[in-house]
Amino acid sequence: MTPFGSDPEQLRNFTGHVPLFPLPDAVLFPNALLPLMIFEPRYRQMVADALAGDGLIAMALLKPGWEDSYETKSAPIRSTVCIGRIASSKLLPDGRYQIVLEGLTRAEILDEDQSSSEYRVARTELCPDMPTGLSRESGSVGSANCWSVSSR
Repeated sequence: MTPFGSDPEQLRNFTGHVPLFPLPDAVLFPNALLPLMIFEPRYRQMVADALAGDGLIAMALLKPGWEDSYETKSAPIRSTVCIGRIASSKLLPDGRYQIVLEGLTRAEILDEDQSSSEYRVARTELCPDMPTGLSRESGSVGSANCWSVSSR
């Protein structure tokens, strides 16, 4: 696994639009692997669509109070997400997926598409981690914005 900062090809054609997979107790970090069992119909469709496309999904953390609106597209989520690439997948006979997401980089949700898809889709801005040895002050303006957002 290569960190995004050292292999920009992983997200070279990234448009900023990415499916959101909000969960209450699962966090994906850059350069980490996260195994997931996908069983809800809307998220099975999300995985199928991602596999047919660029293989990217953003893991979003649900905020407290999400329970009453989980089945909707308006459950509250944190604005900083991690863009992940489906590193492996297995479609099970019952339609569920076993996948492993590889964390690529942090991103900030700018807004959500009001599309007709069953799952949430966001327009995001990438927030690559600062290279080792650099301080926050020595980073670019864009990185500085992401640093300040991530500390909320």
